Amino acid sequence: MIMNKKNRKKAVIAILALIGTLVVVFAAVWAIERRQESRKQNQNQVQAESSEAKSEKKKKAEASVDNGWSSENTLYINDTMYGYDHRIETYLFIGTDASGNESGAGDEYHGAMADFLLLMVIDHTDDTYGFLQIDRGTVTEVPMITSSGELVDYSTEQICTAHWYGGNPVESAENTAEVVKVLIGELETLDGYYVLNMDQIGKLNASVDGVEVTIEDDLTSYDPDFKKGTTLTLSDEQAETFVRARYLTDDGKNAFRMVRQREYMNGFFQKAIAKMKEQPNFANTLWNTLKDAAVTDMNGNSFSRIAESVRKGESKGILSFEGETKEGTLLEDGELHEEFYPDQESIAAVMTELFSLVNIE
Repeated sequence: MIMNKKNRKKAVIAILALIGTLVVVFAAVWAIERRQESRKQNQNQVQAESSEAKSEKKKKAEASVDNGWSSENTLYINDTMYGYDHRIETYLFIGTDASGNESGAGDEYHGAMADFLLLMVIDHTDDTYGFLQIDRGTVTEVPMITSSGELVDYSTEQICTAHWYGGNPVESAENTAEVVKVLIGELETLDGYYVLNMDQIGKLNASVDGVEVTIEDDLTSYDPDFKKGTTLTLSDEQAETFVRARYLTDDGKNAFRMVRQREYMNGFFQKAIAKMKEQPNFANTLWNTLKDAAVTDMNGNSFSRIAESVRKGESKGILSFEGETKEGTLLEDGELHEEFYPDQESIAAVMTELFSLVNIE
């Protein structure tokens, strides 16, 4: 059958459309492969640099053991080996957001991002304690753990994504703890972790009958009571808004949220210490209030010991690393996100303050 001119024209158009579609598809596949190859090259470079750094650390650790220092009492920061001879305990507190599917199982599970990271360092030698508040956007090496618990690669990402990986909440928590240990100088042992979704802030707030804060910026667009310069005791709902929301101010920077979080934590600890003096079982009551919502490798006795250290010890305050914040595309989701690059000298200074470090090289 011979096509007429009109049918031939339709056939040509259809063929051209098909060719155009194939070109688009092949271009998309090529772009994806190029991006994956680029990412793989970056990962290989990171792993090579990490292996080299770990090899160097191993040599220095062996030398430190020869000098009388245990590998359990050393930190490796900025190409320098440090030691500490104080009796130290460390606990990591993690606040997660609503980005994951932590009720799922197997391939359906997806960890939420760590919206809040706070390392507590208790020095039993000096009866002191202090905190390291870690920026959620801190760029570091993150192990990529599958839903079956298998380590498949390392990725340079924001530290908050460490809690994405794993097949259940415990694996996500442990992955985050491992990343924090490496970040602060390859700490060998972490004494415990405690994970709570940030939607539980209201219960924390209620446990101390509300936390008092001073509003440093005009935040009335979110709450009419949040007037600049106002000092108020936060309701449970207000506490969650005050601590969680990143976009309370026009710039939306995480650094400003971290300032609010520090203020809230300082207020909470003051009222918690007062409660502990009035109610000896306060820590145990708080533990029981939150235990069904928390993921932790600690128990009630550990929680009570930490509370006792806070009650009787002297606080070094809440410290944080200095560094550079910029917008980047490490998440590869087509959007810009805050990336924080900590200064190595600042890491050394902060950890020296918290661990009473000495240079042992």
